[in-house]
Amino acid sequence: MVYISVVGPGSPHVVLFMSPGSVLSSPPKQGLDAAFHYRSTAPTTAITDPTAPTTAITDPTAPTTAITDPTAPTTAITDPTAPTTAITDPTAPTTAITDPTAPTTAITDPTAPTTAITDPTAPTTAITDPTAPTTAITDPTAPTTAITDPTAPTTAITDPTAPTTAITDPTAPTTAITDPTAPTTAITDPTAPTTAITDPTAPTTAITDPTAPTTAITDQGQG
Repeated sequence: MVYISVVGPGSPHVVLFMSPGSVLSSPPKQGLDAAFHYRSTAPTTAITDPTAPTTAITDPTAPTTAITDPTAPTTAITDPTAPTTAITDPTAPTTAITDPTAPTTAITDPTAPTTAITDPTAPTTAITDPTAPTTAITDPTAPTTAITDPTAPTTAITDPTAPTTAITDPTAPTTAITDPTAPTTAITDPTAPTTAITDPTAPTTAITDPTAPTTAITDQGQG
């Protein structure tokens, strides 16, 4: 609503009483037949407003619901500094897929200690972790459940120094198949004294042992 008031008799000036949020769009005319127009200037719901903090699509400084906001801390898709729900955030500590420093649920995180697939330093559930002590497949130093661990003492398949359940362990004393020095249950052990099939020096139950004194089939030394 626009109110017009003429100031003094014969005065060319007018006083306008306009509602808030209105401005003139044409210069005033003398007399009571002056025509005025106004337009709105409300600062709400700005799409490209670079300083608005709410519902800003291209606002680079808004902290909430910012799609391309590089500084927003919440719900930022390409925000490199956001600490929460950041997909490509390299510094976020939670739910970071390519975050190299996140400690939890990090797939390619080389320093995360938990549930790290390619983490070389994680101590738990590490597949290619060379230093993890538990459930390490290719861990050369893990002492438990190590398949290719050359130093593990238990359940080592290709462990050359393990003393128990070693298949190709040349120094293990028990259950060694190709162990040349094991004294018990050695199939190809040339020095084992018990249950040696091809042991030439074993004294007991030697099939091809030419020097064994007991139960030797091809033993040429017995009378």
